[in-house]
Amino acid sequence: MKKIRYIAVFCGSRVGKEPLYEAHAKELGTLLAQSGISLVYGAGGIGLMNAVAEGCLQNGGHAIGVLPTFFDTDAVARNDLSELILTATMSERKNKIMELSDAFIALPGGYGTLDELFEVLTFSQLSLHQKPVAILNTLDFYAPMLSQLQIMENEDFLFDVHHKMLIVENSPQKVLEKIQSFDYQQNTQWVEKVKMKRMEN
Repeated sequence: MKKIRYIAVFCGSRVGKEPLYEAHAKELGTLLAQSGISLVYGAGGIGLMNAVAEGCLQNGGHAIGVLPTFFDTDAVARNDLSELILTATMSERKNKIMELSDAFIALPGGYGTLDELFEVLTFSQLSLHQKPVAILNTLDFYAPMLSQLQIMENEDFLFDVHHKMLIVENSPQKVLEKIQSFDYQQNTQWVEKVKMKRMEN
């Protein structure tokens, strides 16, 4: 099992309505710092992005921000990050975060958070990486989405092995523990199933 040294956190640039969203983000950042794990995130100084960085940096942690150059860096990025990496595009930003990180955690957020989450899940499904992907499901924020994933499996659009590879926990401590004990099981059986279905059609 590969040692987890860098974890990417995907989350909102707003704090949301419930105080626990922000509290969990800050707690996760604190736990990363205390565990000697570097935070990799979108560099933001607002919303849950700011909270997770705050928790990390206030506790002596290492926080790497990755930001596209079309953003106003002074207005968007925290000015106390351990490292700030600038990219030309959003795609390059996501690729850099994926390259740097040993694992991924999605907190509550919007379109951008879902985009990042499903891209790393898709890459895992295709065995393009073997890194844990997790959701910190604060206050069951992702419950409707998780129900949709179950429908996708039930309707034969998602294989069970790919559904189960997503870690889901409701507390920062538990999600971090699950990531640290994650054991990637490569499964190519689904590829053979796809081939068989194509032959049948």
